[in-house]
Amino acid sequence: MVLCFHASVVWLRCHLTRSNFDLQYGGGNRCIWRLVCCFHDTCYLQGFSMTYIFAVACITTMMACVFLLFLGLPGTWGILALAGIWAFFDSSSVFTMQFFLLWGGLCLVAEVVEFFAGYYGAKLYGGTDKGSLGGMVGALAGGIMCAPLFFGVGALLGALAGGFLGCFVVEKGRGMASGPAAKAAFGVTLGRFGGFVIKLALAVSLLFHAIPAIWHSA
Repeated sequence: MVLCFHASVVWLRCHLTRSNFDLQYGGGNRCIWRLVCCFHDTCYLQGFSMTYIFAVACITTMMACVFLLFLGLPGTWGILALAGIWAFFDSSSVFTMQFFLLWGGLCLVAEVVEFFAGYYGAKLYGGTDKGSLGGMVGALAGGIMCAPLFFGVGALLGALAGGFLGCFVVEKGRGMASGPAAKAAFGVTLGRFGGFVIKLALAVSLLFHAIPAIWHSA
């Protein structure tokens, strides 16, 4: 991308004088041409490659993807997608097919673990199958309903609270005492939080693998 920009500007400078540029594109566009040349000279000819600009932008966006997890969004997949975009434009990148298969598989496992962690958390703490399913539905509903709160962080809090309430209400409705029902509901919350921690750890690990690879290939 950077080499294409550099080659285009050099070609235009070699083939267009000021007079025939005005003739072909109009004198009113001369200021645009000067801005393009100035930007090119600053970023390329003075030794500051534009590749580093794209690298910084990509790394910054990857770091922002980690915070998307707190909003209930697939931040881990966002980091992986950005690595794929970088690999597409940089043939010398260390992001190989094996890299994407490995981390893609880990991301998929983390999603499955987070989805079923609440279910098995309730079962571990004495909940029934229906109570566990109620916790899963409650977590999903709570995450969606609370997503607009606290700048999006409410999605995580809503999922935890919704999972607890969903399991507790179902277990109470089935005749379980308040103490065991609350214990099972706590298992849902603990499972959901554990699944979130696993996804967060995976995202940070992927980030620490991706950032050096991007910077060294810039």
